[in-house]
Amino acid sequence: MEVFVAMGTQVNVAPTGAVIGYSYPALLAVMDAHQVPASARRQMLADFRTIEAEALTLMRERARG
Repeated sequence: MEVFVAMGTQVNVAPTGAVIGYSYPALLAVMDAHQVPASARRQMLADFRTIEAEALTLMRERARG
């Protein structure tokens, strides 16, 4: 969860203002900064994608009002 929170400012937004998703290159940098071991990264990426899907759903719902 710490890595996801650190990614809070790394949301990609379309010119229309629609939320697209998170910056995966930034995710790798955050994993480096948090010293996530290589052996844990595959699972962390899978977990991140699960959390991301829910977060994007919530952001899109809020944007619609």
